[in-house]
Amino acid sequence: MSALQEATPAGADVAAELDRGRAYFASRGYQPFPFQENAWRAYLEGRSGLVNAPTGSGKTYSLIVPILLEGL
Repeated sequence: MSALQEATPAGADVAAELDRGRAYFASRGYQPFPFQENAWRAYLEGRSGLVNAPTGSGKTYSLIVPILLEGL
């Protein structure tokens, strides 16, 4: 199972989930952009909002990664 496929245990802290997201990116030779990490953190803290960035900048990863980190 990849880092993103493992379910996040209930009550896991946001920092641990963010570390898992960073580890997933690193395992593929990538580094998340600051706006992606900010979006991950906001989602994992229960906030909502809008991601506005140019095409091809990584918006999809900014939105899908925290959902996968939650184990959905």
